[in-house]
Amino acid sequence: MQHKTLRIATVALLAAPALAGTEEIFRLDRPEGTWGAWGHSFADLGDLDGDGVADFAIGIQGHGGGPVATVHSGASGAHLFTMNVPVAPVFWGMGFAPLPDETGDGVSEIIAVGTNSGDSNSPNGVLTVFSGADGSIVRRMVEQDPRTYVSHGQANRARLPDVDDDGSPEIFCRTHTIGLGFGYTLLSTATGAAHYTVVPTAPRVLSGAAPVR
Repeated sequence: MQHKTLRIATVALLAAPALAGTEEIFRLDRPEGTWGAWGHSFADLGDLDGDGVADFAIGIQGHGGGPVATVHSGASGAHLFTMNVPVAPVFWGMGFAPLPDETGDGVSEIIAVGTNSGDSNSPNGVLTVFSGADGSIVRRMVEQDPRTYVSHGQANRARLPDVDDDGSPEIFCRTHTIGLGFGYTLLSTATGAAHYTVVPTAPRVLSGAAPVR
């Protein structure tokens, strides 16, 4: 099967008033220093710049290191900062979510999920927490257990409220575990530890899935 890459150079935010046509609010050109896979995903990050309007990330699909997302003002579309990761054989560009402030600056942080690439040197998965103020890396968590984070092309990193009372929310990530197969693992954003994995009762079916600890 032949695969083609769609390269996006411009993104427009549109409003669709009831019983009316669409209205363009603003238009974004691909920021300098990013490449053709910019526009791979979008994520609501909440208000980072304190203007009362939720801001957002635009993912950059890639393998290796460098820029993984640009963060923009939800009010104007202005480019606030770019999130970069160190060089590693990991897929990036999907799976971003806001986290509570960890650095004490009053601004929420951002977590990004890096997935296994199939390379022999690729870690099973990486969770990276970025400052919501400037995009600098706050901390990284590399998956140590025998499970791999998979499918860099799916927006399946749903954030859940804090379920273990450690002060941080949890996230679901699609994973593959030897003996279990594919499923969704609930991960701690504080430590990266897995709470449990939900696996389907039949291939490609998640209805009726049962948690496996």
